[in-house]
Amino acid sequence: MITNHNQLLENQEIIRPVDGVDFPLVGNAIAKALAKYLGSIYEDQTWFTNCLAQVGAKALKIEYAFDYCIKNSNSLEEEALKCMVLGALENYARSRNIHEIIQPFLQGEKTLQLEPEYFKKWLSSIQDTSQIIGIVPRTWQTVANQVSGNITCNASYPLSQYLGGADCQIIAGNTLIDVRTTAKKRPFSLENFYQQISYVLLDSNDTYTINQLVWFYSRQQSVFFYPTDKIFRDLQATREEFKKMILDNYHTNRLAEQNKCLYLPQ
Repeated sequence: MITNHNQLLENQEIIRPVDGVDFPLVGNAIAKALAKYLGSIYEDQTWFTNCLAQVGAKALKIEYAFDYCIKNSNSLEEEALKCMVLGALENYARSRNIHEIIQPFLQGEKTLQLEPEYFKKWLSSIQDTSQIIGIVPRTWQTVANQVSGNITCNASYPLSQYLGGADCQIIAGNTLIDVRTTAKKRPFSLENFYQQISYVLLDSNDTYTINQLVWFYSRQQSVFFYPTDKIFRDLQATREEFKKMILDNYHTNRLAEQNKCLYLPQ
């Protein structure tokens, strides 16, 4: 599976990174951009509820920054910067590290009408994010008819508290989506595979009724789709074994517990 996956990817045209790009920031931004896009096409106006970017904004007391960034944009560049800010807010929720890109909001800015020096500093990352966001709709169309339903960002599970608050990127309906933004010619690794598998297994109560996996490769403009019954012979039995292993070997995580207090009531 991994070999076939990579053979297809290495023949795809790759959107090359812009020089000077902040790779982690762009990667997080593309995941946010896809979530926003899916929320739009599947008409889910609450796609952002309790996502980690919202949790991060609430912890920093800059909810207005989050509210501004989830709104529609007038250009790809504006959308890119908004998604970069959302990615930085998500990173704060995970690590409590404040990325420099959100500093203006901490100083009271309410929009992105900022000084030219600010935009110049992030220009490479804005350009890189913009060029990828521009092809997201076309890339997604290859699986659009196989996916439907409400969007959940950063979905977590009862067992997540034992694994540092482990959460997946996006769930759309019954489909678990992993967004990869890398310029590697053969980017799919065993680690990538196991990560998605672990998210399926963490859903021990079948809360999200996941029955499909999608790997979205933004730079390669490629999407791979797999039904879970092609991967698991007996999903419920495997989940029970996985749950026992987690409970026997891991302990709850303090930061995950702190973030729980910042979620909005359902």
